[in-house]
Amino acid sequence: MATIMQLKGTETACNTTPSTYANNKIIRIINTSTTLFALITRVQVSNGNNSQVFTLGPNLDVIVEKLPTDTLQSNNAATQLLAVPISYRN
Repeated sequence: MATIMQLKGTETACNTTPSTYANNKIIRIINTSTTLFALITRVQVSNGNNSQVFTLGPNLDVIVEKLPTDTLQSNNAATQLLAVPISYRN
């Protein structure tokens, strides 16, 4: 069964600047680099700035669920990391 993805905003770089992505809850992040491993940090502003970090490898994408006030950022200022708010259903 196909998954239907609805775009909720414009794709932008996921870089060293924290972003709530317009307070959306579901964000798709893609790493278009063939060599770059990026650390993605989610900061839970509503929970005392508690943070979680994961690695996004080359040519991979991930869907992150977060609270509207949570921010996401990368350890890399490169433009190969792109993020867009989405919603989806199967």
